[in-house]
Amino acid sequence: MFPHAPMGNEHYSPGPVGNTGAELRLAEAAGGRIEDTLPNAAAWVPVSITTRKDGSKGVMPHFHRPRQTRRDRRDARRRALCQ
Repeated sequence: MFPHAPMGNEHYSPGPVGNTGAELRLAEAAGGRIEDTLPNAAAWVPVSITTRKDGSKGVMPHFHRPRQTRRDRRDARRRALCQ
């Protein structure tokens, strides 16, 4: 699906390890199809690879959250008190 990642394991996914694509194959068997002409058919997000206590690897996505200014916090607190 992604020409720059032909093996499908060049990227890390925060999805569960047990995801095998079985549901996708089931949908295809029922007549569904994959739209593979989209330039970005995935949600791309930076991730960090972590090591859990049991030694297994985990994937931690880093979703962007804009910084909140002091004025934003003050206004939010004021709105909360007025309700």
